[in-house]
Amino acid sequence: MIRTVLWAVVFATGLGSTAHAQATALSTQVDPARLKVGVDSFAVLMRGTPMGWQTLARTRDSQTMGWELRDAIALGGMVNQESILSFTATLAERTLRQSGVMRGAPMRIALDFVPAADGVRIIGQSATPTSAGGVLAIDTVVPVGTVDDNAVTPLLAAVRWREGLDLRVPVLTSGKGTVAEYRLRVLRADTVTVPAGHFDVWRIEQQAERSMVTLFVTRTAPYRLVRMQESGMSLDIVLVSTRNTPR
Repeated sequence: MIRTVLWAVVFATGLGSTAHAQATALSTQVDPARLKVGVDSFAVLMRGTPMGWQTLARTRDSQTMGWELRDAIALGGMVNQESILSFTATLAERTLRQSGVMRGAPMRIALDFVPAADGVRIIGQSATPTSAGGVLAIDTVVPVGTVDDNAVTPLLAAVRWREGLDLRVPVLTSGKGTVAEYRLRVLRADTVTVPAGHFDVWRIEQQAERSMVTLFVTRTAPYRLVRMQESGMSLDIVLVSTRNTPR
């Protein structure tokens, strides 16, 4: 359920607002060619002190030419989980499989995304600490272009970021089956230094109902997310290393 990953877990936002009428399909702003097979590794810091790690891995499906994106995170004794998302070649989400431990309790989410006449039908189950130990059955239809909250972070590198881009994106809260709105807004061109190096980036503000995250995505290829920063809790996720792998 994060996502990103970490943010939904840490803030437990429980976003339940209806998506804004002017919400934009993120799919209209992504370029699959920007994604590259490989693994990015991050350190998770709290007020400068290491408290965990996160990895984003991207592989291709040789049969469908789609993508599989894996997002794994370990955060002290608070959360240890992995999300596996599959996408078509055009980055339309097909499935989500998530499992792990959150706040000492096992959790799992399994969702399938099926094209429907009036949008996308999402079918599956969610069992998280917020479901009080039970299993929540999810069967809902959302507008085409709605993004699963676990997919937001892995897809950031594929967005055609540019000066002035301002998106209001309908986002599925996967643990609840409800839709909220995220706002993703380019603030300016910038530079940032992280353990993996010095990068020219877009500084992007990601706003949800109860959280504000600053994202740093490279302006030139190879496109990648290099930093996520939340000022209120002094939480900082920084790129440590990258590893490109053959297709």
